[in-house]
Amino acid sequence: MEAWKECCVVSGIGNTIGEFKGVLKLRHWLAHGRYWRPKLGRAEEYSAVDVFDICNEMLHALSVMV
Repeated sequence: MEAWKECCVVSGIGNTIGEFKGVLKLRHWLAHGRYWRPKLGRAEEYSAVDVFDICNEMLHALSVMV
């Protein structure tokens, strides 16, 4: 994702990738039993709608890059 951020000319891709990386941390925490305190990308919790919106924005940014 860092390579995409460096080579992409799409406006705001850095923020989009940062938000997506936060969602991946949430996914990792959920998938591995939640036995540690997560350090997520946001101070507040993610809702299902937040995760959908972030993933949708990332997919849109990737489609613009192609």
